[in-house]
Amino acid sequence: MVRIIEAIEKRLGKVYLFMITIGVSLLVITIFLNVLNIGGRYLFRMPVKFTYELTGLLMVLLISLGWPHTTHVKGHVSVDILTSRLPQGVKRVLELITLIMGLCSFIVMTWSSVVTAMNFYRMGNATDLLHIPWGPVALLMGLGAFLVSIILLFQFVHVLDTVAKGGK
Repeated sequence: MVRIIEAIEKRLGKVYLFMITIGVSLLVITIFLNVLNIGGRYLFRMPVKFTYELTGLLMVLLISLGWPHTTHVKGHVSVDILTSRLPQGVKRVLELITLIMGLCSFIVMTWSSVVTAMNFYRMGNATDLLHIPWGPVALLMGLGAFLVSIILLFQFVHVLDTVAKGGK
């Protein structure tokens, strides 16, 4: 079972890398857009009018695209002041509990994003100035949350396998 998961993880790793590459590209676009806005505002008294709206939209996309890769490489911030002093067995139990809580949270987030996207499509919600539909944004957020759910499930299986083998 673990070998199958590792094979799936290897293939999905390329998807995560592709997603984070798009996310970083969006970050660069956001930076240039804001530089143009600030430069235009203070140098020419002509700001880019849709900057605030587009920056918010791009930040949602950036976060959604970055979740899977960050989770895959375990790049989230963690504070281990207390847990670093605990025995290995207790650390593993806490890790399992944390993974279950994260998995449940991201499953709910996936479901909620899909429901929200369907509501956005049904109501025709879009941004105010550029009229960009919110439905695809919510679906992309759901995709990111779904992929994080898969990663957390795989990490849970790896920790269980380590515990079953009596390893550290």
